[in-house]
Formats: sequence, structure tokens, C-alpha cells
Amino acid sequence: MSTIISNIKKTIFLFAAGCLATTVSAQQETGGREHSQYNNGQQQQRQRQEYREDYREEKKDTTKTSYLTVSGGVGSSSFRYKLNYQIEGFEEKGKRNAKLGYEIDLRYSYFFNRHWGFSTGVGISRYATTAKLTGDMSDDKYMKLGNMTDDDDFSGHLREFELRARLKNLEEKQTAFLLDIPLLAMYQTHFGEEEKWGMYAGLGVKLQIPVKAKYKVEGNTASELNVSGYYPHIPSDVGSPSEAPVPHHGFGTINDPGRELDWSGKNKLKLGVAGTAELGFLFTLGEDTDLLLGGYIDYGFTNMKKKKDQGLLSTPASYHPDGNMTVGKGIPYNGMMNSNVTDKVKVMSFGVKLGVRFKLN
Repeated sequence: MSTIISNIKKTIFLFAAGCLATTVSAQQETGGREHSQYNNGQQQQRQRQEYREDYREEKKDTTKTSYLTVSGGVGSSSFRYKLNYQIEGFEEKGKRNAKLGYEIDLRYSYFFNRHWGFSTGVGISRYATTAKLTGDMSDDKYMKLGNMTDDDDFSGHLREFELRARLKNLEEKQTAFLLDIPLLAMYQTHFGEEEKWGMYAGLGVKLQIPVKAKYKVEGNTASELNVSGYYPHIPSDVGSPSEAPVPHHGFGTINDPGRELDWSGKNKLKLGVAGTAELGFLFTLGEDTDLLLGGYIDYGFTNMKKKKDQGLLSTPASYHPDGNMTVGKGIPYNGMMNSNVTDKVKVMSFGVKLGVRFKLN
């Protein structure tokens, strides 16, 4: 009897253990399936999110955008040339100094995607340079201005003489306004989660059309002009620096000829081509407005000089002023950039630039 009871207990125990094992196994399988389904759901959600982000990025990258930009720049500007002053018995390499210049632009920009595009438009730029010649006032260093006829010789006969001139401490200011038509390849990029700022760069060329160009000899009491006449029959260089002045014939020396004779006029320039580059930062001001701040450089490629062969002073039609007339009056002054004291004339400028850009679409 006890054996039967013991067998029944063993059977019940084994049955209970089997049921428990089956239950645990079922729970583990159910939990595994649920965990697997959860992981799969999370992975699918991440994939959908990544797809949406990739789509938005791709859409951004292919968005075509156009802008209108108004900007202005200020900095150093100059005409680049070699200043070579050559006269009888004398040669000098003159000096030139860059002056303040500026530019104003209206640009249209079109971007094929987020980063790359082009820009064109119209602008006006101002260039300025000061050129200096030290010169010399020695008798044997002079410009030949041609042969003249003196009909007021004391003998009553016509006398030929060679007209000569000398300059010292001459300083000329040159300015020009050029109409610019640029064409640049543009690059831009944005930074930060909200892309509130970024950088831009441009590289291209400018067509530069002269609008107004002029020169003026600066007032300088240290500058001098001497005019003399060499008479072979005397022989003497009448009115030269070592000789006494002869006001009746317009021979002698005057100070500050630029002011006394109003030496000013137009510079003759032709169309030019310059390389241009820009680099700077952009800051978002609003949904469709950006502020641009950067630097620029323009470098002339072509020679803009028209006049080449004439001298700094030209031969007058005649030189026999009335008594006590101003020395040098009637002798044309051509300007350095219009004469053979300069070679090729090209432009150069660089500085800082500030602009506002408006999104058009």
C-alpha cells in the first residue's frame, strides 16, 4: 500500500514539474516574440525617420534659389603703371600711391542647389592714385618742346629758338569712375542646427567701362616750372634756371604751376577686364533676408591706356606771350596717364564689403 502511495506522489510531482516547464517555456517564447517585434518596430521607425531626413536633405540640396543683393565696399584703389620720366640728360622712376576707393553693386544670384550658383549685375567703382615726379632744375636737363619763331627780336628780324621746359616736384591726382559688369561663380554654405549663419565665396571677371576719368596737378608751393628758349644765334638758353628771367617772352620760373596754370583735364581710358574675388560671412536676418560681410579684390588684366606717344608737355602752336604774361601759359599739359611717362595702365582694388541679400523665391 505504501508503495502505491509513493508511486502516485512521484507521478503527481512529475506531472506538476512538466506543466511548470511547459508554462515557463511558453512564457519565454511569448516574451521573445514580443521583444523581437518591439525591436523590429523600433528599427522600422528609425528607418522611416532616416528616410524622411534624407528626403528633406535631398530636397534642400536640389532647391533652386535666386537672390537680389545690394552691397557697397570701401578700401584701397589704384591705377597700376610704371612711371618713367625721361628728358634730355635726365631719367627718373616716379612714384605712385594708392588712394581710397569704393564700389556699389546691385547683383542677381542664382543657385542651382544649396551650395553652387552664379552672380551677375551692375556696379560703379571709383579708383584714385597720386603720382609724383621729383624732376630737376638744371640747365642741361630739359624737355624739348619744338622750334618756335620769335617775331619780337630787338633786331626786328624773325628769330628761331628751341622751346625748353623743366619740371620739379610735380604731383598729380588721378581719379576714375568705372561701370562694372561682373560674372562670378558662387559658393555658399550654412552652419548650425538652425543654419543662422554661414560663409560665401565668389570668383570671376568684371567688364569695366570708363564713365569719367580725370587728372589734376595738386597745388604745391614746392613745385616749379621753368620755360626757356635756346637761341642759336646768341647762343644762349634764355630764361633757364641759371639765367635771369625774361617775362616779356614768357621765360623764367614759376612756383605751383598746377594752380597757376590750372593743369587738369580728362584721362583717356579704354574698356578693361579685371579678375574679381569675394570671401565673407552671411548672417540670417529674417526668413528671406541675409546680411553679408566680407572682403573683395579686383585685379586688372588688360591695358586701359589709350594715349601712348605724346609727351607730358606738348608743343604749343606758338609761344610768344604778351609782356609779363604768366610763364608756361599756352603750353599744353597732357597728364601722366595720357603721355609717354607711363606704360600700361591697369587697375587694382581691395577692401571690405557690406551687403543685404533678399531671397526672391
